[in-house]
Amino acid sequence: MSLGFESTGTAVAAEGDLLEPPAPAAGDKRHGRSPSRIAFDRLRHDKVAIVCFGIVVFFVLVAIFAPLLCKLEGQTPTAFNQDLIAEDTLPLIGPTSDHWFGIEPRLGRDLFARWVYGARPSLRRPEAELRAESAVLLRRYILIRQRQFHGILVTLWQRR
Repeated sequence: MSLGFESTGTAVAAEGDLLEPPAPAAGDKRHGRSPSRIAFDRLRHDKVAIVCFGIVVFFVLVAIFAPLLCKLEGQTPTAFNQDLIAEDTLPLIGPTSDHWFGIEPRLGRDLFARWVYGARPSLRRPEAELRAESAVLLRRYILIRQRQFHGILVTLWQRR
């Protein structure tokens, strides 16, 4: 995508760019597209953005379904497997069908279970921030309404 410049100095789109909307089909009643629709159309054609979106969705799904994934593997993130740890605190096994990512040195906890449960706080923090912001906005709204009501009462009192 490149922009050329006319002799007047205004930008001109090269052929095939997404700066201009496609010509409407015959009988199409659309008059224009919103800025958000134009942005989504551009993002849909961007392969890197689609791949990144897929990765984010994958991690969100892993965080949501962490308990189910751990049950599928048969491990918990807090269980200690001391029998799989050698005397020098290194694991005796690597990744197996029982421990998909292996086990943690020294403590013997399952790494896959800890990994999937480790994604969960990433979802909780934005939720907590949203709740806190909502509480602040609700308090502001209530204070504004109280002041308006007070102003109405003062006006009515003065008209007596």
